[in-house]
Amino acid sequence: PTGERQWTLEALESLALQHNPTLAQAAAAVDADRGIYDQVGRYPNPQIGYLRSDSSGSGSQSQGVFVSQEFVTAGKLNKNRAIEAWDMQRLSWDAEAQRMRVRNDLKIRYYELLGAQQAVALSQELVRIATEGFETTERLSRAQQASRKDLLQAKVQMNTVRLNLREAEHRYDSAWSALAVLVGVPDLERAPVVGELAEEPPDLDWHECWTELEAQSPQMQAALARVQFARSELARESVEAIPNLNVQVVAERDRVTNSSTGSRLL
Repeated sequence: PTGERQWTLEALESLALQHNPTLAQAAAAVDADRGIYDQVGRYPNPQIGYLRSDSSGSGSQSQGVFVSQEFVTAGKLNKNRAIEAWDMQRLSWDAEAQRMRVRNDLKIRYYELLGAQQAVALSQELVRIATEGFETTERLSRAQQASRKDLLQAKVQMNTVRLNLREAEHRYDSAWSALAVLVGVPDLERAPVVGELAEEPPDLDWHECWTELEAQSPQMQAALARVQFARSELARESVEAIPNLNVQVVAERDRVTNSSTGSRLL
C-alpha cells in the first residue's frame, strides 16, 4: 500500500453513501414515483377548440369555440394517489434496504482488504528474513561452513516466500479494486486501511434479533407496503365501472343570419 493518508471504515462508508450508483438509482426511483403521485391526482386538462362550418345549400356560415372538461367521479383521483403513496413508500424502504446492503458489503470488502494488507506486510517480513537467511548461508557456504544442501534449501525457502508475497499482493490488488467499485470511486486513492481483525463478535440473542428484524427490517416494511399497494389497487378497480362525467360547452355564431347559439353537452 502506498500513500500518506489512511482509510478508516467510517470514511469509506461515507464515500460509498455519496457515490455508490445503486443508491443514486434507488433515490431516483423514489423521486420519479413522487412525480407520478402528483400527476395521477390531477384532473385531466380541459380541451379548447375552434369550430367552423360552411353550408353551400343554405348559404349559412358559422364559427364558434368549444370547451370540454372531463370530471373524474367516485373519488378515483384520491384512490390513484393512495396507490402511488404505498408504491412510493415501498420504493423508499427498498432504497433503505439497498443502503444497508451497501454498508454491509462495504464492511465485508473492508475487512477483506485489511486482511490482504496484513498478509502483504507479513509476507514482506518473511521475504526479508528468508533473504537474510539465504545471504548468511551463502557466506557460510563460501567459508565451507555450510553444505550445498543447506544453500539450496535456503534458496528454495527464499523463492517460496517471494512467490507467496506476489500472491498476497495480487489478493490485495483484487480486494482494493472490489472495494473501490463498491464505494463508487474507481480511481480511489490507494492508502493503508486502519482497523483490527481480532475484534470479538457481539453476543446476540436470537429472539431479540428476530423481534428487531420484524420491527425495523426495511425488507419487511417494503413487503407490508406491497400488500397495502395491492389493496389500494383493488379499491381503485372496484370503482372503474363508474363512468366519468364529460361536459362540453359550445358557442357558435352564424355570420349569414348574424345570430349566436350556445349548447352544453354531457
